[in-house]
Amino acid sequence: MILVTGATGTVGRAVEASGAEWTFLRPVGFAANTLMWAGQIRAGDVVRWPYGSAARSLIHERDLAEVAVAALTSDGHAGARHLLSGPATLTQEEQVRTIGRAVGRDLRWSEMPRGEARQMLAAAFR
Repeated sequence: MILVTGATGTVGRAVEASGAEWTFLRPVGFAANTLMWAGQIRAGDVVRWPYGSAARSLIHERDLAEVAVAALTSDGHAGARHLLSGPATLTQEEQVRTIGRAVGRDLRWSEMPRGEARQMLAAAFR
């Protein structure tokens, strides 16, 4: 069986047309992506990033792995498309406040202009 995470469009259609058994796991978002804020949190109480009001229901990677194991080791998943999400939908700003409560600090969100974020990411991936 082919187990695919996140594939859509051309890749997804190619997998479907391959003739092999397949299962798609489609996570809404990964909890570990919030680790990109770790340096800012260590350095102060403000996380600066764009799209603070963007909301997602993040899934922990361990939970994704458990679903993958079940799909690969039990019957009934061939041809299935599993949408995977976490227990609650939070905005990025709410995620920062939640992290702050977990570490015992009053963390705040500062909206970064999109153009600035674009330049920073472009420089990081050169």
